[in-house]
Formats: sequence, structure tokens, C-alpha cells
Amino acid sequence: MNNLKMFSALALMLLTLVVGSVAVFAASPDYDIQSVKVNNVDLAGATFDVERGEVLNLEILVRGINTVDDVRVKAEIDGYEHGDIEDRTSLFEIEAGRLYKKTLNLVIPNDIDASEVYTLRVEVSDDDNEEEFNINLHIDEQRHNLGIFDVIVTPNGKVSAGRPIFVDTRIENLGSMKEEDVKVTVSIPELGVTASGYIDELVTEIAEDNGTSDDDEESSQSVNLALRIPEDALSGNYNVKVDVEFNRGNDIISTTESVSIEGVEVDEDEAVVSIDTTSKDVRYGEESTYKLMIANIGDERAVYSVEVDGEDLWANSRVEPSFVTVDPDSTAEVKVYLTAMKDASAGSHAFVVKVSEGKTLVREIALNGNVIQSSVWGGIRQALTVIFVVLVVLLVVLGVVIAFKKMSSDGFDEETTEPTISEGQTYYYYPRN
Repeated sequence: MNNLKMFSALALMLLTLVVGSVAVFAASPDYDIQSVKVNNVDLAGATFDVERGEVLNLEILVRGINTVDDVRVKAEIDGYEHGDIEDRTSLFEIEAGRLYKKTLNLVIPNDIDASEVYTLRVEVSDDDNEEEFNINLHIDEQRHNLGIFDVIVTPNGKVSAGRPIFVDTRIENLGSMKEEDVKVTVSIPELGVTASGYIDELVTEIAEDNGTSDDDEESSQSVNLALRIPEDALSGNYNVKVDVEFNRGNDIISTTESVSIEGVEVDEDEAVVSIDTTSKDVRYGEESTYKLMIANIGDERAVYSVEVDGEDLWANSRVEPSFVTVDPDSTAEVKVYLTAMKDASAGSHAFVVKVSEGKTLVREIALNGNVIQSSVWGGIRQALTVIFVVLVVLLVVLGVVIAFKKMSSDGFDEETTEPTISEGQTYYYYPRN
């Protein structure tokens, strides 16, 4: 009997050595784990390499040996110190002789320690038994990967319109490459306010931990930016958006925080303002039109003014008409025209349109203009237009010259430049006094 136990233990050790990084622990007489695929790969003895931020799709096949109730499949990754990395199915029933496929998803956190091996454990269990399938995972850093570690908005309570808020953003390098010229932009899109700052460089965590970077180089830094709330901002909660651009602008990560603003209180029952669109393409040399409809649902005639704010850095604007008088139960149309500046950067730009009655703000509408850079054909078309105009002018001048010459040749002799006398005509000479 003792020899049998020793043989069994030896066989189990040999099996573990043969299997290597994939281990199956069978303890249930009612079901069996047939296979586990990770991202559609059927692992067979190799350590599976994944990256931070990657989503692992697991496909587990379970074979029923006997009928059993209340079975669950769970997958988890051990060793993450900031929480649990796991997913699980709901309870289901297994019947003898049937095969069950279950899918689970695991997200590798961006801040998990990299360049280390972790255990991915797949477990099938019921009230009495369980069976495990373990896989070794080696987690790497992405080449270019930044994380927004923290965002602090000050003051953290309600801020009055016209006052500034300060946004402190902590950025950390989670990739395997040094990042340079990292751009951090904070904005409140609904109010059309924005501010940007830069981080010169962020070394990798490994370089900082191993001491291979300079003393003044760090893998994480903070950027503090100020946003001034417009004086005419309406009371309410607004999203503060943080965008971080890196890898020469090819990658961007974003997050949002909320800020409460104590601003202008507006009675919106007296007027209704609508607009045909919230975003349009805007080009240099061409006007894009936003149409506003203002409805006066009050009891008295009202004079409304319309102005544009937040577009002056990338576009020229005009409002037609800028003031409109609307009778009760009547409407009026106002058009806002935008033309992109020649040096405006391509992409989406935010601005706001404000509708006021006297000094009272009636409505503030957040809009976007998508700047489209001038195409080659657009430049050629403008050049051809200029050439056409020049040719027309030259033709007009040439016509005048030809007409003048013709008039000259009809009234004067080319050789003597004296007037010619035609037959049948009588001329009279009057001497000078």
C-alpha cells in the first residue's frame, strides 16, 4: 500500500514537470475541464505573454460526467495588490455526457507590476467539488502607455462664476519607452474654456527603479492648470475633461471630473432657443452657417442679442442679425457664420453661442467646429480664380486699346496726322481772333 502511494506521488511529480506552465488539478467526479483557450489560443505548456491594459478572452470547455446542479466557472489572476482581477459565470446545471462552453473576460490593469509571471487560475466548482486549470502569464509593458494617476480639482466644492478652478493632473509612464513632450489639456466643453501644459519627459518605471536614469528624471509628474469660469456661466454641474497626448500625438487618454458652479440663474420659460446642428465642418476661406431659432413664449415683446465666444483663437465669426426683436408667441431666425483661420489646426474645436435678453442670459449653447485643412484642389481653385480675374482685366484693357486705335484710324491720316477730307463733305475754316 505504501509503495502504491509512493508511486502515485512520483507519477504526479512527473506529470507536473511534463505539463510545465499549464497545470490541471482534477478533483471532481462529476465534470472535467477539457480545454482553456486564451484569446483563441489553445495553450500547451508555454507561458502566455500579455501586455498591460490587454483584455483576455477565455473560452472554457467543461465535459459533464454526472449530473450536478449549481456549478460555476470562475477565472482570476493572483498577485495584483490593488484589487481582484476576476470574472465568473452565473450558476448552471451540468448533465452527464454533455459539453459546455463558457466565456469569461479579464482586463489586465495598467498599473500591475510588469516583467513578472502571474498565475491565471480557472476554477469549475459546485457545493461539494472543484476542478482547477492553471496557466502562467508573463505581463509586459506596452511600448507607449501613459496613465492618469490622479486628478484633483480645487476648490472641490461649489465655485462661483467668474472665479478660477485649478486642475492638478498626475501622469505616470507605464510603458517601456521614454515619453517626451507630453501635452496635458484640461477643458470644460460646455463653457468653451480650455488650458494646456507640457511635461518635457517621463522615463520608464524600470529605468527609475534601476537607477539608470538621471537624478532629475522621473516616471511620473504633475501638471497644474487654471481654468477661469465665465462670469455668465449658468448654475449647475459641469464636466472637467482631461486629455493627455503622447507618442508624438498618436495616442491620447482622457478622463473627466465634475465641478459644481454657482452662476447665473435664468428663467428659461420666457424663451426657447434651438439650433439646426451642434457641429459643422469649418474651412479657411469658406463660411459655415449655424442657424438659431428663438421663440418668445412670454407675454411681452423681447429684444434678444446673440454673441459667439471661444472661437477667436481658431476662427472668425459674425452674427446676422446680432439683435432681433420677437413678438409674443413668435419666432425669429439668427445665423452664426464661422470661417477657419488660415493657421487653425485641423480637428474639433469647441465654442459657445450665447443668447441674452438685455443683461439676462437666456441660453448658452456649446457647439463644435471641425476644422478641415485646405486641400490641394482648394489652393489650385483659388489660384485659377485669380488667374481668371487677371485675364478678364487684361481682355478689358486690350479691348479699350483696340477701340481707341480704331477711333484714331477713322479720324486721322496715319502719315500726316491731319484730318482727312472725304468727298461730298464741306468744311469751314474760322480764323482765330
